[in-house]
Formats: sequence, C-alpha cells, structure tokens
Amino acid sequence: MDSQAETEFSEFMLGRWPKLVRLGYGLTGDEGLAEDLAQTALAKAFASWPRVRRARRTRPGSTMTGRR
Repeated sequence: MDSQAETEFSEFMLGRWPKLVRLGYGLTGDEGLAEDLAQTALAKAFASWPRVRRARRTRPGSTMTGRR
C-alpha cells in the first residue's frame, strides 16, 4: 500500500473508530469487546482497502455500506 493509501485509511479509521466502538458496546455491553469488534472490522477494511478506495472514488460520499 502506498503512503497516500495509508494516509486515507488512517483518516477513515480515525473518523469511524468512536462510532464502531459505540456500536460494539451497544451489542456487547463490554468496552473491551467493543474495541475488539471495532479493531476486527477495521482490520478487514484495511485488508480490502484498495477495493474500498476504488468504490469511494467512483461514489464520493459513499460509505462502506453504500449509504450516505
């Protein structure tokens, strides 16, 4: 992954981390598990980042789920 892609992913991750942890906490009621879930979700996004990146370029403003 090039440095621009790493920067984009870092921004993506930082922008979504709090919401993912809140969602995980709502699902589990445990802060540690919530952080584990967020980390797992972001690890999967990182592994697929080239594909996610292409989708974000073709549909600006879209999210991973396709909703705005």
